[in-house]
Amino acid sequence: MDSTTHAITVLRLLVNLGPLALYFVILGLVNSQRHPRLISARADFITLTVAFLPVLVWPVPFLASQGWWLWLGCGLAFAVALFRFLLPRANAGWVIYHITREDAIGSLRRAIRRLGWNGTWTDDDATLPEAGLALQWTAFPWLGSVSIHIRPLNNKRIERDSDRLRVELEREFQRHALLPSPIGACLVLVGVALWILPLWMTFRHLDAIVDVVENVLFT
Repeated sequence: MDSTTHAITVLRLLVNLGPLALYFVILGLVNSQRHPRLISARADFITLTVAFLPVLVWPVPFLASQGWWLWLGCGLAFAVALFRFLLPRANAGWVIYHITREDAIGSLRRAIRRLGWNGTWTDDDATLPEAGLALQWTAFPWLGSVSIHIRPLNNKRIERDSDRLRVELEREFQRHALLPSPIGACLVLVGVALWILPLWMTFRHLDAIVDVVENVLFT
């Protein structure tokens, strides 16, 4: 391989693995805080998409080099349509990090009790007629998170009551005093491991990268 090929290979690794490694490191640090962290499902989905975006667009340079512009345009249109379809609405729910399924359900029960709402509870969901909300939760133990999905009952607007529930949940989480979780440490290690190969190749082929940069900038 010549210096240009080495440099392009290293840059591809950095671009593809860098955001993913950073995502896992941040996820691990979130799971090491003193309190659970609640974010909207919409923000969580966008963050996950950005982290995996370089991997998803890997075929683009190949298609462009072959001149397959029709396939490239169709793929881009499909990707945009799929993103819009999967993107949660503004009040679709939340993702809670650094928490177990049992703690998340217990926090939900206490927050709803303080709001004075009654409802019907099962192992996987809750129906709150007074608030016009239905909640459903899914645990992701390997990420140390619990996803809570919200849907309205009888086509009622959910912004006001979902915001009230979110505020009560955040107050509830501030009462938690947690130690860093083993999951958080493992996620940080995964992020660091993803950085090892591109960093090692960067230092190994540093001269080639410098040559390519000089050719681009000064010729």
